[in-house]
Amino acid sequence: MKRGLYDPNMPWYGPDDQDNETLFLDDETAEKLHTHHLARAAEFQRMFAKHLPDLKDSNLALQEYEWFYECAVAHPPETLRRKKAKTNFRKVAEALRVLSGYGLSDNALILPNERAGTVDPIERWENELIHIVISLMEMRRQGFADKAIEKLIADSDVLVDLTPETSNVNWPAVHAVDNLRWLWWRNTGKYPPSRALNPASGFCRFLSDGFDFLGLNSDVISAFKRWAAINKSGFGNGTSKIPDEPVV
Repeated sequence: MKRGLYDPNMPWYGPDDQDNETLFLDDETAEKLHTHHLARAAEFQRMFAKHLPDLKDSNLALQEYEWFYECAVAHPPETLRRKKAKTNFRKVAEALRVLSGYGLSDNALILPNERAGTVDPIERWENELIHIVISLMEMRRQGFADKAIEKLIADSDVLVDLTPETSNVNWPAVHAVDNLRWLWWRNTGKYPPSRALNPASGFCRFLSDGFDFLGLNSDVISAFKRWAAINKSGFGNGTSKIPDEPVV
């Protein structure tokens, strides 16, 4: 597989994430990230300008690279295995119930005092854990723990049911098709194919180059067919409607 944006060894920080203090990056790492993204932006221009002539403008190419990185990489499609997700969340809920019960007189915990004003990150997170446990015990004391935790489970289940099942779908490829369609539209003003993909078409070659750029070793035709099926179902995650795009 070609080295691309989906390379697990590539830093996840985006091209605009240059605040070293926020990211806790040393100057050398920050410089490497900056150099990396400039090189990727140049590769983006080289790869796509032959399909989208407006990208011969370097400023526009950098702008579009930043947009594409944010959409195609920084925010991958969210999918999960629903049954496993619900089971795991119920394990978390049971742990919350157990923690909340430790406020009872015969089951008391000895919690350390909060370290006010500490700058040590471990101690700051310890303070947060202390707050969490105290809140859970107070919830139990007031008689709301069980109902609050059951509501948390129910609300989580709603979100799980709204999230696409991972199943056997190659979601990175589907997501790539969706974002490449947007990139095409943004830079041509023309609506890309939405039902069938002609293997001899310029758009198919554009998708193929896009997959290469992303480092996806997937069949473009198969990925487009899967995208079209998901898009037609109106499932939403992994596909999105371009403004005023005709419904076919």
